Amino acid sequence: MKIMWLCLVALTICMTGSNASASSVSSTLTQVRVEASGKGFATFAVSIGGGASCGTSFPASLAFDTNTAAGRAVYALLLSAKSTNAMVTAYGTGSCSTYPGSIEEWYYGSSQ
Repeated sequence: MKIMWLCLVALTICMTGSNASASSVSSTLTQVRVEASGKGFATFAVSIGGGASCGTSFPASLAFDTNTAAGRAVYALLLSAKSTNAMVTAYGTGSCSTYPGSIEEWYYGSSQ
């Protein structure tokens, strides 16, 4: 039982530590764009705080890929938020694999 609690505490510390350095933004959207390739990005009304160094070309954007189930879920959330002008809170991964060297990847987020 003690080992289980220690594992749970260690896991919580690891998860908290990994999210502590994540970039984040809480804003309305100015643009949601998807290209024919399925790659897309959301642009926020403000720059992303603590953004990845690879995402300096688009400091107010986070990328996603609609060729994946996760990317389609992000796209649905973004379309809903954009259509109602809702506030979106989002976090980046710290990497730029969808648009190398220009737009940080979407990690997770929600709309209010």
